[in-house]
Amino acid sequence: MPDMDLAFAPDQLTGTPVDISYLVQHFDPNVSKLRVLMTTGTEDMLRSMDERSRQAFAVKFGDRFNWQMAPGRHDWPLWNAQLPAAMHWLVKGTYREI
Repeated sequence: MPDMDLAFAPDQLTGTPVDISYLVQHFDPNVSKLRVLMTTGTEDMLRSMDERSRQAFAVKFGDRFNWQMAPGRHDWPLWNAQLPAAMHWLVKGTYREI
């Protein structure tokens, strides 16, 4: 994440519990029933990172992983627009545009 580079050198984060790749690699889906919802804006500054992570999440979490692409940036308008669908996903277990 760009802001993390302001405080830490990438080699200080890689392979540690704050590294998404590390977390996915070490997560045991047989121990936890964690579900993951990822919504990325079409103009999101982190879109390329999310797209790189998408396959690893899909493999690790299987049907407990939902990916959505929505118009927007990495900002409150996108998050506010996605909030009703995310709440539905949390309660009902399925993603549905609301």
